[in-house]
Amino acid sequence: LGGVATDVAVTADLEKGRITVIDVPPEAPGLLATWRELGNRIPAEGVPDLVEYLAEASEHAEMSLPDELAGEDVPPDSRPFLQLEAPPDATVIARLAVRPLSERASEPPGSGPERLIARRDGQVVHCQRDMGAELVAAGQLAALLGVEPHDSGLRWEWGFTEIDDVLDLLARAREAEVRVEWGSEQRYNVGRTITGSDLTVRAEGAKGRDWFGLDGGVKVGDSVIPLREVLRALRERRRYVRVGEGEWAAIDAQLQRRLDALAQTAATDKKGDDRLSILAAPLVAGLEEIGAHVVGTGAWLERMERMREAADLDVPIPDAFTGSLRDYQREGFEWLARLAHWASGACLADDMGL
Repeated sequence: LGGVATDVAVTADLEKGRITVIDVPPEAPGLLATWRELGNRIPAEGVPDLVEYLAEASEHAEMSLPDELAGEDVPPDSRPFLQLEAPPDATVIARLAVRPLSERASEPPGSGPERLIARRDGQVVHCQRDMGAELVAAGQLAALLGVEPHDSGLRWEWGFTEIDDVLDLLARAREAEVRVEWGSEQRYNVGRTITGSDLTVRAEGAKGRDWFGLDGGVKVGDSVIPLREVLRALRERRRYVRVGEGEWAAIDAQLQRRLDALAQTAATDKKGDDRLSILAAPLVAGLEEIGAHVVGTGAWLERMERMREAADLDVPIPDAFTGSLRDYQREGFEWLARLAHWASGACLADDMGL
């Protein structure tokens, strides 16, 4: 060694006329200084301390020890797991990793040193990684998570810019019972899926002659997500709704279909409140079929009762009518009669004479 600094080491080969500059991790200067002083021979009494140091330093540099110094040969853990980081730029980084020795940092599947050493319960241990098993297991896990390994470069790493894609990944990881490690303070968690039985809808107070205010919420644990937030998420084509800081809930597919129709029908006033035309009342009533609790004011209940009566109304042809009706004309007459009973109003948009 030609010299030692706090962050680099310099070696000089005078015969070949070569100088090599090496990055030195913070843990290494003491070892290098001792090495420079003693050369490549270590006193026997210093070997245990050296091995202990090398076991710790192997976290930062690949080490090779003879079998008699490498300690117990322990089986490696070849199971891959999911690592996630959410940096401030909002791009979430996901990668698959393995940790063959629990005391060591993770490694990419099938990459890095094949032999690892570490200290375990005060003793030096080592393992021989099974690279083939790691690659097979990583490929199987990637398929379960719905991602594909890259052909080159960071083969087991992916970037996500859409929060729903990250939440889908977390949901699949939970279903597959895969361990997830976060490497950032910002992290996300997918709770249980919300269904119709978690929903309460209130149709209250006339907003004009034929409009009603729409309110309510979805109960998730001790939290209630306002209905307007759920509808906003669906209008933005999102499959999850935010519950709290880093906490999200998936929207059940059946509930999503029902509420999506409601989201596209409801209008938003200047205050940001949702309102609903009485003509969309069947959409609200249909939510009861999936377990939702629907509550309404007197005016809403009156319109709903008239709608139910209209659906079962028997409409005879007036006695004074002397013509004959085709089937579709009869159906059109009955439909208009029921609509009149419901008193919701209509606009005839053709000239077929109904």
